[in-house]
Amino acid sequence: KSEPFIDDFDDGNHNGWTVSGTWSAANGYVTRTSAPFGAFYRSQSDRDIDLRFRFRLPNAGDELNMYLRYVDANNGTFLDLADNDVRIAKKAGGVWTDLVNNTGVDLAPGTWYTVRALCAGAHIRVWLGEDGGPLELILETSAAPTTNPTRLIFQSPDNTAFHVDD
Repeated sequence: KSEPFIDDFDDGNHNGWTVSGTWSAANGYVTRTSAPFGAFYRSQSDRDIDLRFRFRLPNAGDELNMYLRYVDANNGTFLDLADNDVRIAKKAGGVWTDLVNNTGVDLAPGTWYTVRALCAGAHIRVWLGEDGGPLELILETSAAPTTNPTRLIFQSPDNTAFHVDD
């Protein structure tokens, strides 16, 4: 097991993270500051994790993508948080497969949300709630690949943005 890692970005930097693209933590949270695609990640070899973070989508149509378990460019377990479409998917041998999705989650632009993702073996559960409110289970699967990961990655698709904190 790895030691817990906490970064609230209040120091105005994203030290400890590797970035591709242009990112800033100047406002106490991380956001991509230029298009097109970008990612920030940490090396992470534990497949069983209890991840907690806050995020907001600044504009309608934005989304947050992240690999909960990134193995390589062709393999991993993925969490997508977009308005009215949240999902857990796997990529195996370069082929994407949705494991579970929920089209009933309303993510209002500009609102901060808290996420908890608990990955234990093939079982992944994701909770979501407005900042300061209770968390509600929104996704659950028992079909996630258990391949040992190499990274935990937050990524921003072309022409979208998100803010991540804590």
